Amino acid sequence: MKELIDFFKKTTKEDKGKAIWFFVAFAFLLLILMIVAHTSTHYPLTKQLDDIRNANSKNNGVDISDLYQMKYKYKYTINHDGIITTINGRINESSEEFNCRYNNITSKYYRNQDDLYRYDNLKWIESDECSKFYKFYNLGYINKLLDEATLDHKTDYRDGRSELSLLLSVNNINKIIDDKVTDFSDNPCTISVISDKEVLSSISYDLTNYCKIMKLCKKNLNIELTYSNIGDSTRIDNPLNN
Repeated sequence: MKELIDFFKKTTKEDKGKAIWFFVAFAFLLLILMIVAHTSTHYPLTKQLDDIRNANSKNNGVDISDLYQMKYKYKYTINHDGIITTINGRINESSEEFNCRYNNITSKYYRNQDDLYRYDNLKWIESDECSKFYKFYNLGYINKLLDEATLDHKTDYRDGRSELSLLLSVNNINKIIDDKVTDFSDNPCTISVISDKEVLSSISYDLTNYCKIMKLCKKNLNIELTYSNIGDSTRIDNPLNN
């Protein structure tokens, strides 16, 4: 180690040595950036399961514990500046399959525990999430968002449905979604949770204030999550085995 330090001190005194060390440092930095760029951006099912094991079953009166069995069908609709992304799928514990439609193109996905795949050109390839706002429909993050939100009001309907309206600050969203500390003075975003006869039906976000302040959109960001067939244990076959 001492020899290496002495060699570094000696070479950095020479112009040629400085140039060599500069290129070494540049190559190392480039390698790090390449590794980061190729790191898959997706949220493993095992991570979701870990996050919800110790989660509160009721956050601000919202009961989403039925989803913790990780057996249900869903439809997620993301309206980002008027561009619609729809995700239709189902999840059964450690497996998930869904179709993602964006810009009039539908892509098929399969998730097996920690890995996410997309069907492309007659073969399955490793993939990132189909939406960059995927954390807002992930159970682990939903729990945290609901826990930080404050109850604004509740509405009970005659048909047995009930709606909880929640408020959530941009600062709390940044803390949960991006692990970022901010100090914005802003109008809060809203979350609407609808249950049908005490069974969770949908969660809707109006994230426009967050989106504009963080310069993620120009007009709006609205996300609606709808759930059905909760408890459905229909098997999801692994298409990678075909």
